[in-house]
Amino acid sequence: QRPSVTVSYRYVSSDGAQYISYQQDTLSAPLLLLPVEVIVINKNDTIKRFELLDQAEGRIKIKTNLVPQYVDVDFGRHFPGTVSDQKPDTYSLFLLSNSSNSVSRKAALMQLFHTTNPNLFSTVLGIAMDDTDPALRLEALQRASDLSLMGRQKLKDTITRLAESDPDEQVR
Repeated sequence: QRPSVTVSYRYVSSDGAQYISYQQDTLSAPLLLLPVEVIVINKNDTIKRFELLDQAEGRIKIKTNLVPQYVDVDFGRHFPGTVSDQKPDTYSLFLLSNSSNSVSRKAALMQLFHTTNPNLFSTVLGIAMDDTDPALRLEALQRASDLSLMGRQKLKDTITRLAESDPDEQVR
């Protein structure tokens, strides 16, 4: 049976620390020792630490004096199970706007499609419609029908521009 891990994030400003909670499902698979890399990015630097998740559930504390712009727990490419990563929208928005890797930007976009904030949804689609990767532009266009009337009006010029002059035929 494949292991399953749930990860959640919380920054506590009074403590100056990022907390990462994890829980490994031990009902469907045995407890595994899981080596992970924790990455915390803020305005001034990037903190990377290796941790060993050796309990069914626990919490990692990373001291940082600035509010993180992005936090991730990387289980590696060869992790045999599933990870439910419950990132705040702000972390995914940072990744969508700043990652040089289109695969990471697409993962952030997919995560942000589940936001319950209608204003953020239109902003996310606008960022994706301006992306260099035509697959992300197309994905955003396909979700444009889910926009509120106000969101459609906000992105009208962008959608028109893509329809008339995007270099990718599928996007047009």
